[in-house]
Amino acid sequence: MGKVKVSIAMATYNGERFLRKQLDSLFSQTRRPDEVVVCDDNSSDGTIDILKEYKLKYGLRYYVNSSSLGVNRNFFKAIELCTGDYIAICDQDDIWLPNKIEISLSKLREIENDDPALVSSLCNHIDATDEIILELPTQKDSSSYAENLLGSVNISQGCSLMMNKSLRNAILSKKESCINANGMYDSYIGLVATLIGKKYNIGMRLMLYRHHDKNVLGQIKKLTLKEKLLNQTRFKGFVHDKRLQSISYVYPEFKEKITDKKIGNLCQYLIKIYYEKSLVTSFLIIFKIKELSLGRKFAIIIKTCFVNILKFII
Repeated sequence: MGKVKVSIAMATYNGERFLRKQLDSLFSQTRRPDEVVVCDDNSSDGTIDILKEYKLKYGLRYYVNSSSLGVNRNFFKAIELCTGDYIAICDQDDIWLPNKIEISLSKLREIENDDPALVSSLCNHIDATDEIILELPTQKDSSSYAENLLGSVNISQGCSLMMNKSLRNAILSKKESCINANGMYDSYIGLVATLIGKKYNIGMRLMLYRHHDKNVLGQIKKLTLKEKLLNQTRFKGFVHDKRLQSISYVYPEFKEKITDKKIGNLCQYLIKIYYEKSLVTSFLIIFKIKELSLGRKFAIIIKTCFVNILKFII
């Protein structure tokens, strides 16, 4: 297939506790990265010393922000500084299984065909001591635009993503859409790939995602029933409100590049639902979505109504 360059974009902030294990897993891959680019968001612990150590040992490149950029801008900066043909995104506290790059790269090169392209994979979950706390079976691979847009959970977890340069250029050209939508960079990247290119979901678990008391999204929180109900989005079992918001910002930016009319039509329905205040009208729009099965349509309505009733009772 010819030699290609693979970059890893990592964002760090006060990550000394687990950083060495993550970096060791990167440099132990069956297909080693050609460059690892780290943007540090002005850490105050020993993170920089570790990065210096791995720069000397492996040639890692790192940059320290003069002031905090936040998660989204820091990851975008790291992606922008990468020079590879393919870019994988990496958190500071996980552990990659040895074949993560090899499998992701092989699938990405298989599907891209000169289009903007992205692959994601799944993970098992570990705690601060590396013990597995949730181990799940392998799933079927998928690449349906409907699944990518209508899933009730995010299947574009940032630390699982690998993209080609064409997608990299596209997301960087409109990155303010993600920031303005107050969404997360990974959901934005997955959305852009679905709209204008190819988004492939590998059903294998290629990394260990760490939960601990300091990470941004992986903290384990026990919620009461009332808290769970209050934290629900408007529609149970449907697209999350934050993803609807992201679509409402991102779709107008890329609609001229969308070649599949079915994708454009679906996005327009989802945007209408996001702005619609009436549940009844929203349910009527949901019934117009051809990509949803009749059973799921009824399930969304029944579960949503049930949750709303419980909120008044509890």
